[in-house]
Amino acid sequence: RRGAGGGLHGHPRRRGRRRTCSGETAAHDGFSYTDCSIAFMITGSRQAKVLIVGAGPTGLTLGVNLLRGGIPCRIIDRLPQRRPWSRALGLHARTLEFLDAMGVLQTLRERGRPIRAVNLHGEKGPLLHLDFAALGTPEPALLSCPQSQVEAVLEERFRSLGGELWRDAELLDCSQDGAGVRARLRVGEQVTEVEAE
Repeated sequence: RRGAGGGLHGHPRRRGRRRTCSGETAAHDGFSYTDCSIAFMITGSRQAKVLIVGAGPTGLTLGVNLLRGGIPCRIIDRLPQRRPWSRALGLHARTLEFLDAMGVLQTLRERGRPIRAVNLHGEKGPLLHLDFAALGTPEPALLSCPQSQVEAVLEERFRSLGGELWRDAELLDCSQDGAGVRARLRVGEQVTEVEAE
């Protein structure tokens, strides 16, 4: 599968990668668009402990929560800037609870629009009325917000917690031995390596 904002395109899965993927209705983070990230534990006192490949919603969510747990991390993404278009527009009730815990929900509310109910109509009239208030959750609504804005808010939170985000940085390959994993990155016009567990 391909990531929404990462350096996974065209690279097969290799040993040593710890892969985190959310599908269109993934339950673990609630995001409704496809996004994949790879996380590596990085060794060495001069570097962040975790390298996350992919600055889409999953990678940014992972980064924010690692930092909230006191684990320094860095995100890389092969694109020089985030994509301006969306693969989905809606954040569901359970997702909103996670975003609230991460400290970003209020900002997303300001940039989005809550949807309290949905009405479906066909050629012969009304087909369905769905009232989100019936969910009985702390956030009984669907928040319509462009994916680019969701990523921007998550990135702001990630950076505010001390996270590093390298754009135009691509994972080229990685290898594994008894000591751990070595990842080779293209950062701009240069190639560098980082070691990981």
